[in-house]
Amino acid sequence: MERRFSLAKHKCGMGLVTAKLRETAAHVIAMSILVLSLRKIQCAILQLLSFLRALLSSKQKCAFVQ
Repeated sequence: MERRFSLAKHKCGMGLVTAKLRETAAHVIAMSILVLSLRKIQCAILQLLSFLRALLSSKQKCAFVQ
């Protein structure tokens, strides 16, 4: 878990949280974690779309001769 927070500090700027109130700081941290999750989902979707595009483009290059 500590590794996740370390990565979040570097990727999403969680190290720059300057909220004074406890509730505000908790919301800022929660939003940063949400952004990290959305980035991960976005990468997975883009990889899937890239794979499907490569799969479809390879089928179009095939020619069937009777």
